[in-house]
Amino acid sequence: IDITTEQNHIAWIDNAKLITILLVILGHLFLKNDHITTFIYSFHMPLFFFLSGFVMKKRTIKNELKKDFRTLIIPYIFFYFVTYIWWVFTTYPSHPELFQQNIVDKYMKPFIGLFIGYSSSSKVSIMPNAPLWFLLTLFWCRVIVKLNISDKKI
Repeated sequence: IDITTEQNHIAWIDNAKLITILLVILGHLFLKNDHITTFIYSFHMPLFFFLSGFVMKKRTIKNELKKDFRTLIIPYIFFYFVTYIWWVFTTYPSHPELFQQNIVDKYMKPFIGLFIGYSSSSKVSIMPNAPLWFLLTLFWCRVIVKLNISDKKI
């Protein structure tokens, strides 16, 4: 039985990734049932990260970094700046009480948030688009895995 699609994907992994994506959406709908939300949050992101690592191709570190930079970091930076501009013109002016009225909070904290990727506001950073943490985290997880296995035969 051939379990791959015509694009040489493993079908059950693609289906499992689809299910985890749907669970992300379901978990963010703010269900009134905390038990269901807690259950979903207990495994959906670790499973997605595991499946993403499971299908990593055998590439050199250099080629893997190029691919991941193109497919994860460039979209991360693009959407970060699009939502930052949106945030500057909408959220910040309509809720100035959320931030101190100074140049650091308005401009530097979001810039620091770009590099940290922490999905909540902190004393040092603000992330205008919290769900983007996923792209940066997946990138670093893939780098760590690739560095860890680069000297071993797969």
